[in-house]
Amino acid sequence: MELLLATTLLVATGSLIPTVLGDDGELYQGNDSVRRKVRQKRGGDLFRPEPDAGTKAKCLFQDDFKYGTKIITDPGKYKLCEDIVFHPNGPLPGDLPGDNAFVPDYDIYDENAYGLGFFAAIAVATSGVEIHLNEFTIEQSAGHALFQRFFAVIELADSPFIPSVGPAQFVADGNSFQAASDVRIIGPGTIGRSSHHGIHGNENSKIRIEEVHFKDFEVAAVSLNNIDNLKIENCFIEQNRQDVPVLGMYSAAYFIRRYAKKLTEVGFEMTLRGETVTAQHAYNNLNAAINTVYEDVVNGNEGKINENDHPAEYELFHNKHRVVDGPSYAIVVHGKGPAVGGQGESISDDRNATSSNIVIRNNKINNIKGWTN
Repeated sequence: MELLLATTLLVATGSLIPTVLGDDGELYQGNDSVRRKVRQKRGGDLFRPEPDAGTKAKCLFQDDFKYGTKIITDPGKYKLCEDIVFHPNGPLPGDLPGDNAFVPDYDIYDENAYGLGFFAAIAVATSGVEIHLNEFTIEQSAGHALFQRFFAVIELADSPFIPSVGPAQFVADGNSFQAASDVRIIGPGTIGRSSHHGIHGNENSKIRIEEVHFKDFEVAAVSLNNIDNLKIENCFIEQNRQDVPVLGMYSAAYFIRRYAKKLTEVGFEMTLRGETVTAQHAYNNLNAAINTVYEDVVNGNEGKINENDHPAEYELFHNKHRVVDGPSYAIVVHGKGPAVGGQGESISDDRNATSSNIVIRNNKINNIKGWTN
């Protein structure tokens, strides 16, 4: 059974009180008979006067991303000063990726947080930050988007997951999770291609997103978990990405490759389909399939796996629907922890685990598609 699923706005704050988007574009809480407008605090500690990038903002150039994520640990103003395509340590155009393509240098980057690769182009790990897009675009390259299937153009923390959550140990024992607060991301400008999110965060507070153009994200333009004091206003969410070349199976193949390589180092053997196979043989085949897909998708064949030349890879990895093989949203506001599972499956009355003080107003949202089987 195939199900086409696309959601424009998911506000699953985790609260027992339902939150809905009214016909007037405002958010309301309560049942159909008694609804109250979600508090919209203007001024004070939530919304301050309009910012001005001015001459004091630090410029961000393509070279700032040459070796990986730009980690912001100093409060202040930052602005894009040219278009940014995030392609760290990647192959040159026309080349195939080697074993270490897109892999972080762990002398520079935390091995836990970046253990599964570069999860963001910009990671904000402090408070009091303004990012001005300055009429430029920042996005993932096609090659990095193919390999790094979990990604946010801007992550509002030093890790994509809170401690003890996610597919790996992203926060080492004894380390603290650094969530950003008092952050403003301001257009005009574009947050473009991303294999997951445009903006993502956990445990944030006082976040303002205004006049940003989002396009070609796969899962959500904005996805924030357990946030207090959020304003998203006057943004244009043009469409999610609709030329996605591969299924999630390709991500599994890519991430298992590093473990397969470890097995080659100890001479491991296994039985597959009744035959003894060395880890080296399996690794070589896996690596060849991964690179074949990269060659077809990134270097040729109009962004698709070549069915005639590579039928095995096509059958296993080809995405015939060309959208993410799962739900896709414009905006997700969720309670504590990642927004996984069915909507409304986990509801909490713990105010420390629910999002609050949410304003989403006057945003234009178009053309959101998803597919799941």
